Amino acid sequence: MITSNLSNDLVVLDIGTHKAQELRVLYGDRIYILFSYLWWWFDWGMRIVKRLIRYNGMIQYGSGAYVVSPTKFPFNKHMKYFKQFFLPRNYLNNIKVISIDPMAIVTDKYIKKMQQKVQAHYVPVAILPHDGINKSQMVKFYVAKNSLSSSLYQNKLDDLQEVIVPAFELGELLDGLIDVKVLERECRFIVRMNCEGSELAVINSLLSRGSEFRHILGSIADVGKKHGMEVETEMNDIMDKNRVNFAYYKGSDPSTWHTAFDLFESECSTDTKKDKL
Repeated sequence: MITSNLSNDLVVLDIGTHKAQELRVLYGDRIYILFSYLWWWFDWGMRIVKRLIRYNGMIQYGSGAYVVSPTKFPFNKHMKYFKQFFLPRNYLNNIKVISIDPMAIVTDKYIKKMQQKVQAHYVPVAILPHDGINKSQMVKFYVAKNSLSSSLYQNKLDDLQEVIVPAFELGELLDGLIDVKVLERECRFIVRMNCEGSELAVINSLLSRGSEFRHILGSIADVGKKHGMEVETEMNDIMDKNRVNFAYYKGSDPSTWHTAFDLFESECSTDTKKDKL
């Protein structure tokens, strides 16, 4: 595990890590990057075949696995992805990562591999939603057939089994990490999350603590799916009011990678300027 001292105060909170797809792209997992990139093109080829045979059930770009076709994607961004494969850059270098996901049976092995290159800490718990009453409690967690959509909320069409896991309000969890000296009290956060309905709770918790928090990567659409459009609108209003930026980022969709690369390049550039001062 990487244990060197960090020169900046930037922390990535990765909530809903699952197989760490987004983190693997950022630290330069070449095999995953190559597989995901080639599969993007393979999917494009399959769409061409389906169009030729006039297949009626084809999902359009933007509503399926990929936001943009690789043929509609800027050439310079393709070149950036080639570089990330041939000369991978560890965008998480010198940054502390806190991975949060209750599915230890899935997540643990990916974090262990990542710890060879990144100072990462894994916390196998769930995050309580915004309407929770307690600071911590045991909860039912519904494991989906593909494990990716596992959630605190039951989906009878996709659930495989029900397990009991510990769950925390995010602020309570962060206080615990400060107590054991994993985190400093003053740090900046980038949040990468897809936590199946607890997104508003994460945002409210960080803002209420006065944390320096301006960027979210990942997916936050589950708030509307789990709690309704009124809660989703409330979340968007809170983000706008507090100038919290959101960018859709999905490890298995190369058409979204550039948003994460651009953000971390910007943050690293800011840290470099601070060091010179």
